[in-house]
Amino acid sequence: MTLAEFLKHRRERPASAADLHGHIGLFRTAVERLAARIRDVLRPYEELEIEERSVLLKEEGVPYGATALTIRFLDVQVTVEPKGMSVIGAAGRVELASGVKVVLLDWNRGDDWSYRWSIPSGDGGSRPLTDAAIEEIVQGLLA
Repeated sequence: MTLAEFLKHRRERPASAADLHGHIGLFRTAVERLAARIRDVLRPYEELEIEERSVLLKEEGVPYGATALTIRFLDVQVTVEPKGMSVIGAAGRVELASGVKVVLLDWNRGDDWSYRWSIPSGDGGSRPLTDAAIEEIVQGLLA
């Protein structure tokens, strides 16, 4: 979608308040389920400290809270933070980061998530977010 097409689409079809609130609710639930999944996958690794918190996001002027995680190992930490729904190519996005290393999780609705390394590799290849991928991502970010 080009910028011109995006702007025209947004101008012609503004989301109704009910649609927006419904989509926010779906995204919040998906993020909560994702956070629970990440905690479950990492639960066997007692060396990892996982802290849950809430972050404030805003979509088209509507503020809402969403679940975020901080994963710590020794002196390194990985943040898992939702970035919102106003993204191109996905229904929503969550960012995993440690220092300059960044992995983007794209929400494809329901419990369907895909991931791609943004920094350092940024190869642009999107892959399904499996439990094994969660372990590999966390290992890569902690390295």
